[in-house]
Amino acid sequence: MKLTIHQELGIPETEIIINCAHMDARIQHLIALIRQHSFSLTAYQEEKEFQLPLE
Repeated sequence: MKLTIHQELGIPETEIIINCAHMDARIQHLIALIRQHSFSLTAYQEEKEFQLPLE
């Protein structure tokens, strides 16, 4: 697994991108950990998922 971090003051919002050949248990676990530190709520409407910022 390769980890790349790009830090730049002008970036308005933190974004995490995961590139993978297939989802495995390690990646699903990593996503779950990241979501624990999310500052938004996940909402569902008619089977569509929306992220609502807490601000």
